[in-house]
Amino acid sequence: MARYTKQEVEDARAEALCLFPRGAFVYTILRSVSASGMSRKIDVYSLSDGALTYATGYVAKLLDRRRDKAGAIVEEGCGMDMAWHLAYSLSCVLYGYDEQGRYSHEGAYSLKHQAL
Repeated sequence: MARYTKQEVEDARAEALCLFPRGAFVYTILRSVSASGMSRKIDVYSLSDGALTYATGYVAKLLDRRRDKAGAIVEEGCGMDMAWHLAYSLSCVLYGYDEQGRYSHEGAYSLKHQAL
C-alpha cells in the first residue's frame, strides 16, 4: 500500500532535485535505534548557502518510507550503515537510471553522505 499520492511523490522529487544536485552531500542525523537493533530513526538535511535545510519529508515521500511521530524516517534493517543506505537510495531514485530506465552505476553514486 502506497503511503503517498502520485502528486506528493512528484512534488517531493522536484524539491529533492533542487535540494540535492549531483555531487551534493546528504546529511543525516541518527535520532534513535530500536532496542532490537533492527530499525533506526533518521532525519535528512541538505546544505545550501551555509544553512541546513530539513529534507526528511521530501525524502520519505520519494522513497515511500514510514515516519515516526517526531517526523524522522524509520529505516528498517541492520548489518550496515543504514543512514548511508538511505542516502544511496535517494541517489538511486534521483540519478541512478537513464532515460530508458537502465541502471547507471555512476548515477547511483551521484550524492555523497555525511552523518552529523
